[in-house]
Amino acid sequence: MENEKLDFPKAVFFLADKNSIKYEQPQYTDQEKLEAKQKSDDRVEILNINEFALEYFKRKFLKSDVAM
Repeated sequence: MENEKLDFPKAVFFLADKNSIKYEQPQYTDQEKLEAKQKSDDRVEILNINEFALEYFKRKFLKSDVAM
């Protein structure tokens, strides 16, 4: 992956081609692509919310004499 500057899926296909391994590229419907994008978008939003919560509670913790 590092040598060819490829992500994991592309590296797998690269190695398969290089070693004459036959495979079928997965074919996704528009609905499957949309669902995958939505899951990805939801995951990013959840990570952003978690980051916000982390910073909020960190600030609250650092301002609390009892917590310190």
